[in-house]
Amino acid sequence: AWLGLAGVDRPRDREVLLPRLLPLAGVVEVTNDAELVLTALPGAVGVAVIAGTGSIALGRDARGGTARAGGWGHIIGDEGSGFDLGRQALQAAARAADGRGPATALLGAITAHWGLDTPDGMIERAYHGDTDKAMIARLAGLVFAAARAGDPTARRLLDRAAAELALAAVVVGEALGFGAEPLPLAFSGGLLVGETGLRASVLRRVRRRGPVGAVAVVDDAALRAARAAVALARPDRAGTGG
Repeated sequence: AWLGLAGVDRPRDREVLLPRLLPLAGVVEVTNDAELVLTALPGAVGVAVIAGTGSIALGRDARGGTARAGGWGHIIGDEGSGFDLGRQALQAAARAADGRGPATALLGAITAHWGLDTPDGMIERAYHGDTDKAMIARLAGLVFAAARAGDPTARRLLDRAAAELALAAVVVGEALGFGAEPLPLAFSGGLLVGETGLRASVLRRVRRRGPVGAVAVVDDAALRAARAAVALARPDRAGTGG
């Protein structure tokens, strides 16, 4: 059993979880979920960039060394994620409502999405009731819609998200010593799989810093990892998609 879990990044995480998971199978491997995405690259070598509710970049070199950037959680990190975009959309809407910032379609989009009569209703929804990370992250869809309609504020937010995700990928690649060597990339998470424009923007920014090798888009990380596990367990079935 190979369990790719968000937030499992340090030896202590594995020490706490592994004893509870050992009964699942004869051999149990516990890793960060980004390592599942890496299996989409030849030899699982390169950098995986994930942007969904949260965000992280994790990479591995040919010698098995690893490096990561991001994955600090929604309070102190997760730049370029759905939560980050949703939170910034709320801030932009609040500034527009006050007159402290430029007018933006995000204000009307958020109030309509949440069924609010006035902008100050955002306070109740954001700070009270059943607010959770996913609810804020879902506002990212409004940012993409507003950007497609030409809203300058929404476009700036997406440019910033792409820059942050590209930076994370580049930093990990440099830490692994890719340098002038083409950097293989695997993209996953709802934002990078579903929003082709964001993915293309991240890729353009990475290419400005150096050559890019193989590029994979992983819409089902668990399936990719299961196929990799089959290949490891039964080399004769490698490449059969079993």
